[in-house]
Amino acid sequence: MTSGPSLDGALRDRQVLVTGGTGFVGGRLVEKLVLEEGVKVRVLIRSYGTVARIARLPIEMVEGDITDADAVQRAVDGCEIVFHCAYGNSGSPDQRRQVNVCGTENAMRAALRAGTRRVVHLSTLRVYGDTDHGDLDETAPYRYSGNLYSDTKLDAENLIQSLIREHGLPATILQPTHIYGPYGPRFSVRVLEHLKTDRLILVNGGTGICNVVYIDDVVDAILLGATVDAAVGE
Repeated sequence: MTSGPSLDGALRDRQVLVTGGTGFVGGRLVEKLVLEEGVKVRVLIRSYGTVARIARLPIEMVEGDITDADAVQRAVDGCEIVFHCAYGNSGSPDQRRQVNVCGTENAMRAALRAGTRRVVHLSTLRVYGDTDHGDLDETAPYRYSGNLYSDTKLDAENLIQSLIREHGLPATILQPTHIYGPYGPRFSVRVLEHLKTDRLILVNGGTGICNVVYIDDVVDAILLGATVDAAVGE
């Protein structure tokens, strides 16, 4: 694990909120904020049955669902920075859309009402659809792909961009590729579990390309998104 970029204490003693703080990315973000940056962390908790990983840390837990606007507002009030990592990964398509789109709107509007200084929203590369091989940057056109996760993330991004333009929401959007590392369900844990019980097929002998990024590098980018002024609106 690398030490990551130096923030020079920019976040020390700040009060922040993390949504999705019991998940893969959010959980590592909470750890790094508390253990390395000295931040006062509040986490929006939907179920206390999921907090085992972060319960050892000196954090504030606020019970509530991201789809409940009042609960989200209570969690956001008093926080200088909101890290929005929550996303819908279970339930019906409508329930997942409620989390990814309506939940994002709840978090963004709560941040505006609370006068939050910065919001960092974790999105995905998949908002560009099924991308071609080669270089890709933020000038590429957004494309719907028919994938529920990707398309709801795109709807959430469009909503955030409108709030940036119309209301000056101080938000930064990050679009990571496939994330791997400890606790990573799809590209780490599931692969290792499969290797223990079965065989993995390597398409074309394993010569394909997969654009992956390590969890700590994603968290470092999230922290930079919260502290670099040039990142606002980007």
